[in-house]
Amino acid sequence: MPRMADDAAQTILELERLGDAEYDAMYEDAPHWVKTRHENAHRYFSKAVAAAEQAGLMDEVLRLSARRNHIDAVYNHQFRWMR
Repeated sequence: MPRMADDAAQTILELERLGDAEYDAMYEDAPHWVKTRHENAHRYFSKAVAAAEQAGLMDEVLRLSARRNHIDAVYNHQFRWMR
């Protein structure tokens, strides 16, 4: 059983890392890529939330959902006008 938890934790960490990289790229990339970067970040965090749910890691579900919601709010507030 601990092996499954370790595998889930590794998957979650990797998805979170990818999501954070896309979020960072929102600030660094050309304006026409911002929407794509946001969508990628949202997708990675959604997958991380799903992995945490499947593993029964409810604290991680809450934390990752809050992070995804924060990224959505930043995009909507600062970048949505960039198309």
